[in-house]
Amino acid sequence: LGEDRYEAMRQLVFYRPNEIHDMNQIPNPSTKVPLNEDGSETRQFRYPSPGSEPPVRIPRSDATEDPYNTSYYTRDTGRRGLDPANRNPELQAVKLALMDPNSPEVQEMKEAMQPKSSPGNKGRFATGPTDYDPTGLRAAMSANHQALEASLDANMPDHLPYPEWYNRQDQVIAWYKDRDLPVPFGATGWGITPKEQRVAKW
Repeated sequence: LGEDRYEAMRQLVFYRPNEIHDMNQIPNPSTKVPLNEDGSETRQFRYPSPGSEPPVRIPRSDATEDPYNTSYYTRDTGRRGLDPANRNPELQAVKLALMDPNSPEVQEMKEAMQPKSSPGNKGRFATGPTDYDPTGLRAAMSANHQALEASLDANMPDHLPYPEWYNRQDQVIAWYKDRDLPVPFGATGWGITPKEQRVAKW
């Protein structure tokens, strides 16, 4: 058959003929997997064995914040005020402050603005009291609205972003004035399709 014909037949018949592990679920320990283009660096299955590897390096630091606290709801300011049952509570409080405080309807609306869910267990769990998180936001059972609002206040964005065309606004104004056109608000430029993409390909 010959080496060339055999290779051509193998490429035609085999599924993924060049798969380095030969489609084995558990790689052959003797198979060397190249790590770079020239193949000078290779890796084998469980070689070196895990027991022969150097000990795990545990990073240590004097961090003031808990590195394992990955909760997002305590800093999710983007969805703040989207509660369908209590939209924009600050504006609603201003409206109620302008109304008659002695009105039963106003008093009822003020009570409706107060959260009806649990105020948290104040750090007392079935295993006893805990003090690892004074805010109580690390656990769902100890979380409370007051601490959540304070955390969201601390994470509210306070930067003033500038538009993309801020540093070239003089050029934008000059472009319109040179063509005797009214100067619009802002500048265009985003979303323009390149000419190469608009050329039809048949």
